[in-house]
Order: sequence, then structure tokens, then C-alpha cells
Amino acid sequence: MLPPNESLTSRTSKLNDARKSLLQAIPQQYFEKDFDAVRHDLCELAQLADQAQMEELAEGRIAALEVVSELLSQHVLKNYDKFVAGIDEVGLVERDLVSAYATAKHARANLKASSAEIATSVQVTQQSRRKQKLLDLLDPLQKLQQAKDLHISLKDALQEGDYAHAFWLCVQCGSAMASLGTLRCASSLSATVDSLYEEAAERLETALQAAASDFHPDIFCKARSRQMPDAFEPIDSF
Repeated sequence: MLPPNESLTSRTSKLNDARKSLLQAIPQQYFEKDFDAVRHDLCELAQLADQAQMEELAEGRIAALEVVSELLSQHVLKNYDKFVAGIDEVGLVERDLVSAYATAKHARANLKASSAEIATSVQVTQQSRRKQKLLDLLDPLQKLQQAKDLHISLKDALQEGDYAHAFWLCVQCGSAMASLGTLRCASSLSATVDSLYEEAAERLETALQAAASDFHPDIFCKARSRQMPDAFEPIDSF
């Protein structure tokens, strides 16, 4: 029961005043961020020699702690709906973070696979380009080898005196030189073929002159026909 002449309102007011006094009695340093309250209280108790003073200090701290806890509980209950909503939002954010992490992990794996595939494609492309360059180089080399073989055959034909075959090889060499295009050796080979052509013409002319100077018309005269008998002898009768 309430004491006489004391209403509920006045008692509540006194309690609130007492709480305010306890809160105001708490040193300001207790509200600092990095303050170690336990260490401070232990150091303060060590400086007190009287048991009564120690108990008084401890009771004051306990009373202040109870007031702070009560006010904190009232504040939490007053904003409980917001607190629950905040917890739900934290849960949603956590789920979103987990989903984002899984997505990022999957994307990283895809990027790694794509990077490896791109590296392989680049390597294949480089090898294909290299192969194409080698093939482009192989064609003129084959034509050059063909021209070289014709050149050797032309020399052999001249040495053997086969002028008809030599002139035919000159024509083939000319076609081969034309297919070499702008290669540096093409002009040199063409000049060599022209020189061999002139040599073949000179040798053919020399051979014809030698054959003409050694001509013996008597060998090519027509043989005289044998003289036929004037009459046939009669055949004896049986």
C-alpha cells in the first residue's frame, strides 16, 4: 500500500527523479566508446580502505546498472515492432548476400571457363594463321622448285643437243617464271632462261650450218632405173 498522503503520480515522479539522479551520478567517462568500466571500478575499489565505502560504491553501481537496464528494456519494448522489422530486414539482407555470393561464385567459375576457352581459341587462331602463312609460302617455293628443275633439264637438253626439247623447255620455263610473280629470284631466273634460249638458238644455227656445209648431193640422187629387156623369150611348148 502507498504511504498516507502520497499518490501514485507523486511516487512515480519521485522514482523518475531518483533514476535521473542515479544517471547523472554516473561519471561521463562511462559513456565514452573505448572506456573500460570494469578496470576503472576495480582501481577505484582498490583505493578504498573502508568496507562500508566499498559496499556503498558497489551498491551505487548496481543501482545505476539496474536503472540503465530498465530504461533500455523500456526503449526496446517501445520500439519492439521496429526492432522485429529490423531483424527481418537483416534476415532479408543476409539471404540477398548469400544469393549474391553464390551468383558471384558461379559467375567467377564461368569467367574462368570462358577465359580458358578464349585462350584456347586464341592459340588455335594463331596456329591457323601460322599454317596459312606457311601454305602461302609453300606455293611459291613449289613453283620455284619446278622452275629450278626445268632449268636443269634445259641445260641437260642443250648438252645432249636435243634442241627441239630445249626450245620446248624454254617455253615451259617462261611460264614458270611468270607464275613466280614479284619474287626477287624471278628476274634472275628469267635472265638465265633467256640466255639459255639464245644459246640454244646459236647452237641450233651452228648445227644447221655444219650440216649444210657437209652436204653430199650424190648420196641423195635418185638411183637409175635398170634397163628393161626389149622382148620376152617365148615359152617352150610342151
